[in-house]
Amino acid sequence: MSSSAVEQLQNLLKDTPSDENERRDIYGAAVKLMYQVETPQDTQQRLYHGTGIDLNLFKFLDENKGNAFSQKELADITGAEPALLYRLLRFYAAHGMINQVDQDTYGASNITHNLALPGTAAGIKHYSLTMTPAYQAIPKYLAKNSYKNPTDSTKTPFNMAYNTELPVFKWREQNPENYKVGQAFMAAQRIGQRSVWDGLVPLDDFKMKQEDIDNDRVMLCDVGGGSGHQCVEFRKYQPDMKGRIVTEDLFSVQNLAKNREELNKLNIEMVPHNFMQEQPVQGAKVYYLRNVIHNWNDEPSKVILGSVAKAVAADSVVIVDDVVMPQVGASWKQSSMDLAMMTMLAAVERTENHFAQLLQESGLKLRNVVTYDKDYGDSFIIAVPADAS
Repeated sequence: MSSSAVEQLQNLLKDTPSDENERRDIYGAAVKLMYQVETPQDTQQRLYHGTGIDLNLFKFLDENKGNAFSQKELADITGAEPALLYRLLRFYAAHGMINQVDQDTYGASNITHNLALPGTAAGIKHYSLTMTPAYQAIPKYLAKNSYKNPTDSTKTPFNMAYNTELPVFKWREQNPENYKVGQAFMAAQRIGQRSVWDGLVPLDDFKMKQEDIDNDRVMLCDVGGGSGHQCVEFRKYQPDMKGRIVTEDLFSVQNLAKNREELNKLNIEMVPHNFMQEQPVQGAKVYYLRNVIHNWNDEPSKVILGSVAKAVAADSVVIVDDVVMPQVGASWKQSSMDLAMMTMLAAVERTENHFAQLLQESGLKLRNVVTYDKDYGDSFIIAVPADAS
């Protein structure tokens, strides 16, 4: 889209039409434009309707893009009762999730493709299965707690919704279906986003002396790294970078990893570790924490970062890969993420100043911030030892 087209859209904001028909036409056109340019991440954030995913409807239509199918054909393919499918197809078409080509025929839209992606499907199932009941509890929770900011991960809208005293991560371990879609969602977050290892992260911070390489120093320690997908990406995009790579997470998380053969082939080590405890990897060149700190409020975050601070060497670098909230003009995605953290975890998305204070109180020092995705505010918050010059 050209800058002139964007300017025309901006000008429409300055002169909202008073005529109701014109207003309605502009609204409809704006919605269609939004659907046409919507990314998989946008779709995942906006839609919580998983029935079409369960029926493999979106997958089928996407695989047959360019073709149109009757309601009866789609009923035969999905196994849904025609009377029900008719209502679902009407709803999906109204929301741009599919195209209604004619009175009784349907095909794929841009959003159909987004919904057919495994990661998007996992995200929508995670929202509908786990998060929606917690969101519905927000008004009751806030009223009951005199509208105070949640700070205890065992006393959240999530806890009220599910009548549990367990924090969400512990609760999910006891609820396999929620756990499975939650892990799949976290692994597939930021679908379509350029890999941070493809020239976005400051690679000079990872370079080591030959002596360090010879002494088997760890180049990259991925703290809370799940099944090691970020480490795999690093090896893929930076095959010439020398040094050991370690991915850390709870044994229960690593035990679900289906990519152990790939990890072994790429010389990526799995180390079971609870990041609330002493860091077992001492003196790594880079400690990397992706989407970890935003899951915790300040006090637990200080414990996590403090254990890393005690393990760093003089030339170590700590990279927190997280959302950095702007002081002014937060986007709907950023503000939605922040409320999700509050609802589920009593956690928070932070501004740069908040991160600087948090790092200082954890024994580290903010060096700089590099924002690589302005849409979400995804950034590298880069820290060094507190006594570094």
